[in-house]
Amino acid sequence: MRILKSAFILGLCLMTGASSLTAQPKVSGEISLLVSPKSTPFMRAQWSPSASQLLFTSMNHKGIYTYSFSSSTVEQLSNDQSVGFGATWIDDSSILVRHTKMEGVFNKNAVAIIQTDGNMDLKTPYINSMPSVPMLSLSKQTIYYSDRQELKVTDSGFAKKSSGPDKPGYMAIGNKLYQIGSTTSNTPTILSNDNYDGDILNLTVSADGNRLAFEVLGGSLFVIDLPTGNKYDLGSYNRPSFSPDGNYLAVMKASDNGYQITESEVFALKFDGSEAIELTNSFSPVAMNPAWSPKGDQIVFDSPDTGAIYLIPIKN
Repeated sequence: MRILKSAFILGLCLMTGASSLTAQPKVSGEISLLVSPKSTPFMRAQWSPSASQLLFTSMNHKGIYTYSFSSSTVEQLSNDQSVGFGATWIDDSSILVRHTKMEGVFNKNAVAIIQTDGNMDLKTPYINSMPSVPMLSLSKQTIYYSDRQELKVTDSGFAKKSSGPDKPGYMAIGNKLYQIGSTTSNTPTILSNDNYDGDILNLTVSADGNRLAFEVLGGSLFVIDLPTGNKYDLGSYNRPSFSPDGNYLAVMKASDNGYQITESEVFALKFDGSEAIELTNSFSPVAMNPAWSPKGDQIVFDSPDTGAIYLIPIKN
């Protein structure tokens, strides 16, 4: 772990003191099989805001599926190509996607919302290029997306949760991080002048909006603590998912043979890299793509070995 931005010694001491009071997440029971594959392997599960459902996709991000914890059933909402890449919940009945359709020999993309009843609402026209998946503001009122020329915004159609101003949104384009202001001031600004060696991937924001986590292609996993400006290099981990309090991330640590992933485990990392707790050391298949429950008591992950989704019970 390396702190990349200087900070006052007092601030670091206070942060370290607060860090020691945070309960360390631990596995509280057996890892269990949650969703078995049907005709295709499942991957990239995400929790709905109430933790009552999961959203996931299949190989090559084809299609969108949901799993209901109350009925233990899987529903397929879409069979479209690539629609599962970057798909994210807005609320328990709505999913934000980048939708692709073929026009002649070309793919065109649009921002869309798919409902859990299977209906789809287009939020933008189809355009020739949308290199990044759309992102939501923390209030879920504003959608950010891009073409190859500029960052753009559109209203999601969902009411704000509070009467206060919308918090900034964040988006990665190439090797740059952008901050986009509130709904009354949507001018994008570069968050930092750091020149990363590769494209920024898998950007995620903590629930309180105070921390960002992202990967750099071919490089490390980073966390930025926005209130302090400190940036942490956590090393070779992938697919970050914040705990509800933003103090830990569920991540995967993988190795490969140059062609495919041969080993992968799920860890809980402290946001500053000071702790790394292995969560799947008793699990034999490859464990990938963890997602932390909004309630904090469970983590799901998938395995390409079996095509299934598994659940880890967690206690702090």
